[in-house]
Amino acid sequence: MHLAHLVDIQCKQHDIRTIIDLGAGLGYVCQMLHYLYSYQVLGLEKNKENISKAFIRQKKLYPDSLHKVKYILYDVTCDSTDVIESILQQEFPDVTNVCLIGLHACGDLSTSASKIFCRMNSAKLLVLISCCYHKLSISKSVQIPMQEKQYFHNFPTSNCLRETIAEYNFDVGQFLRVPFLRLACQESADKWHSMSKEKHDEHAFHVLARAVLELYSRQHNYSLNKKVRKGTRKSQCLNFQTYIKDSLLRYDLIPYNLALEDYATLTDRMIMQDELEKDITQMWEKQSKRLKDVEIYTGLQMMLQLPAESLILQDRLCWLHEHGLEAIIVPVMNKCVSPRSYAIVSHKH
Repeated sequence: MHLAHLVDIQCKQHDIRTIIDLGAGLGYVCQMLHYLYSYQVLGLEKNKENISKAFIRQKKLYPDSLHKVKYILYDVTCDSTDVIESILQQEFPDVTNVCLIGLHACGDLSTSASKIFCRMNSAKLLVLISCCYHKLSISKSVQIPMQEKQYFHNFPTSNCLRETIAEYNFDVGQFLRVPFLRLACQESADKWHSMSKEKHDEHAFHVLARAVLELYSRQHNYSLNKKVRKGTRKSQCLNFQTYIKDSLLRYDLIPYNLALEDYATLTDRMIMQDELEKDITQMWEKQSKRLKDVEIYTGLQMMLQLPAESLILQDRLCWLHEHGLEAIIVPVMNKCVSPRSYAIVSHKH
């Protein structure tokens, strides 16, 4: 809703009536833009199942939009400009001006969207909300003692940041790594600060309980393998005893270098689960005194989230400026509603 409102305001200013959604997902934004504001929308999505669900939902709920909202199976990359132009002309002939949008454009999709916008003649407006910075593709990885240096294809992107790094001889591979990018994706300090004491206590418990499970597995040379899509269910965890029982039902702790099919019989696993539950509970009893520390570290993490995200967004903004494009960062929604609450808006004359 918030993104759709921003897109409508921007498109009206530039007399644009056609939108291309890069990474359309299940098509919610596409349908909203047509239903609320009568735009014709081309949704590009790489996941075949998402496209199928979007089309089924469209036929059921919005049958009148079938000629105005089109979903196309396509994996957008930085080299997709010509293909997207071709798809656009096929689906919406004679359209000359379009707006490119991306809601929670994950990983490399955000930087690809900016490059496509720069090269695509018919694209006059870009409205982009990024997410999942830590999923940027790694160009080079170097193992050093106690750490892995990581370098990315699409970060830094601007000459401004690259030159600043070079001037101070700063090795970004040791600091601006996946953990830094993941930090930029965290919840905002605003949301953390507004939590009640009960919510803080609940958060501390789940963070430390998961950490104890991870610590135990590492110390005993186990790998944690999910047996289901979602690991531990918070709704089932009233205390650590119920937490670990639920976790051991939903994870396999498998010794490294041992295939799952070779990992004990069902009876042996049940015996081992009892032993694991007892051992991990003992570790929890030793570590549970750190519950207050968890929220202190979480607070410090939240304080660093905004500067980390700001660096990434400013880098992308500078890249657009360096390519002769006007661009600004616009707050779109309350950070407590969505942690990714800033959009980059750019337009061509």
